[in-house]
Amino acid sequence: MTTSGNLLTRAYGPVVSGRTWRATANTFLELWVAWFAASAVLVPLVVAIPLVIILPVAVLMAIPGLVGNRIAAAFDRYRADVLLDLPLASPFPPLLPDDRRSAMAWWRRFVAELRDPALWRALAYRVLSVITSAVFAAVVAVVWCIPLTALTAPLWLGAMPNDRIDLGPVHLSGASGVLLPVLLGLILIPIAPVVTRGVADAQRGLARTFLGPRGERVLTERITQVETSRARVVDAAEAERRRIERDLHDGAQQRLVALAMQLGMAKEKMGDDPDAASALVDEAHAEAKRPGGAARPGARAPPGRPHRPRPRPRPLSGGRPLPCPWRSASTSGTAPTPPPRASPTSWCARPWPTWPSTAAPAGPPSASGDGAIVSWSRCPTTAAGAPPSSGRG
Repeated sequence: MTTSGNLLTRAYGPVVSGRTWRATANTFLELWVAWFAASAVLVPLVVAIPLVIILPVAVLMAIPGLVGNRIAAAFDRYRADVLLDLPLASPFPPLLPDDRRSAMAWWRRFVAELRDPALWRALAYRVLSVITSAVFAAVVAVVWCIPLTALTAPLWLGAMPNDRIDLGPVHLSGASGVLLPVLLGLILIPIAPVVTRGVADAQRGLARTFLGPRGERVLTERITQVETSRARVVDAAEAERRRIERDLHDGAQQRLVALAMQLGMAKEKMGDDPDAASALVDEAHAEAKRPGGAARPGARAPPGRPHRPRPRPRPLSGGRPLPCPWRSASTSGTAPTPPPRASPTSWCARPWPTWPSTAAPAGPPSASGDGAIVSWSRCPTTAAGAPPSSGRG
């Protein structure tokens, strides 16, 4: 069953292939384009030839033909690219001269155009396409019309005289007039795509020979393509390198911040809730062992492992903030008491004068106070100031 299915696919698959129908459309489109382009290009040039004795008039008559030849060749290359899958670069040099204000530059450009081999190859293609387009269109029309007409025999058999098909000595009517044409169409229709693709190959060969670049221009085009592809590869590699560098940098920075926050929360809970502190330490340990790419939300997860966003740190119990230096001020003259801490901390009182005084008092502030502002802050040792009256370090 599989073998017969493969045979049917190979036989009738090209009939419905897009490549086959694009080649068929190109064949019939070329028939119209060839005649119209030949009329627009060859007629002005042929008229300009006997007018060479009047050179300015001949030049004016030839310019529309030369420009039309370039336009027709550009359309033929575009048609070959879209319908025949044959990209072709332009073989023509720039149309306009570098110095457009100089009459001699325009004359040299006109002479260079006449000496360009690409011009004469394109004109030869214009002449040949008038003949080849008619031949190719006739061949393709025959190979498609015969099987399609046979397959649709049941639809138009009733419109024939005496309801029968007369093929010389053969007369088909009734059931034979329906079945035999259908069988003939099924046998012949796989041949049509083969012939159509052969015609398309011939059209590609003509377009490549007469419309494509040659010699140094081919090498230049290939070098340009190689340089373009190399630039794309280098840009892609550079973008990937920057992405990896950004993932490593940003991911490690966010991971360190998260670990610091989790360890800080664990330190705060160490005295009050050892179990919660142990859970936070375990979570920080698991976070430290997690792959680096998973720590950053925008990074891609490793292959075979789904991306799981890192959980946000949980707030401290009671809404207490993270450990940070604490400062307070008072104008009542009484030194304020810092909030209680879970860990011993040394504190010192640093007096600051109030406005407009500019000199700090010599000693620590007294209970009576002189309007000084007292600021509590962490001290490296306990010798810098006395601990608060609460008795906590």
